[in-house]
Amino acid sequence: MTGFAIFAITLASIVGLAAFYWPHGVFRRSAIAAAGAIAGPFAIGFVLNPFLGDGAGMGVVFILATCSAVVLSTAAGAALGAAARHVWTALRA
Repeated sequence: MTGFAIFAITLASIVGLAAFYWPHGVFRRSAIAAAGAIAGPFAIGFVLNPFLGDGAGMGVVFILATCSAVVLSTAAGAALGAAARHVWTALRA
């Protein structure tokens, strides 16, 4: 579990650094990713519901929630990186 948390934090940091260097359109893409991360598990759960057995419910919820959390943290890292770049540019001018 600790390894996965380190992976998620590293991924969000790398995406945030890339957004710092290339901030064009990052806020729009982050908002789309966040909306997809919030609505995606519901849509995937609805589609997968007929194919799941009786004992698979909570496991699927945990997997979808984990994937959603990774996408949300990555989108937040990107938005934070782009915001830092805009602040940096404003302070330098």
